[in-house]
Amino acid sequence: MYQSTKQLSRPGEIGAQIAFAAASGDPSAQRRLADLLLDRVALTVRYLAGGDSDADDYVQMAMIEILRSVGSFRGESSLETWAEKIAVRTTMRQLKHRRWRGQIVELDPAPDGVSRAVGADRLLAQSSLAARLAAIVGTLTPERREVVTLRLVLGHSIEEIAELTGAKINTVRDRLAVARRQLRSKIARDPVLREAKEMSSWDE
Repeated sequence: MYQSTKQLSRPGEIGAQIAFAAASGDPSAQRRLADLLLDRVALTVRYLAGGDSDADDYVQMAMIEILRSVGSFRGESSLETWAEKIAVRTTMRQLKHRRWRGQIVELDPAPDGVSRAVGADRLLAQSSLAARLAAIVGTLTPERREVVTLRLVLGHSIEEIAELTGAKINTVRDRLAVARRQLRSKIARDPVLREAKEMSSWDE
């Protein structure tokens, strides 16, 4: 059984303790880990997937992969960053290899920590602003969605994005610059996004 979070002083310690307990096979820790990471993983996947109708499947695939790989977590980065890397890799792989709609997805049995019927409202409680923003991000190419999501949605540095994606730093900068230009014109045409103060960092 993992140590009570009340006995831990820092969020990073809490995540590491839960991860290590989950890796040892503790079912309660696996459920806690899934609950801790699901919203952030879902946010990452849904922005990366854009309007892909299989986005919910990608979320579930990412969560299954995270729980199966938790033994590889060494605490060298935050648990969230480690999970994001897996979510990005899983989603981008699916986007590259599944080219046509209507494909039936056969998932392996999910670990106990992942529900087979995760509601859309649980995956991402989208406000009108978030829904509009996700829609315009979804118009970008997958590679540009990737850097926009990691930089502007999740707040990673250029160096961190290069590490997460395996792309060169200059490539990340170029993709982000092009994506910003494309998004800027779309934001300007949307009256809700245009007036939202939350969008100031997207227009820098």
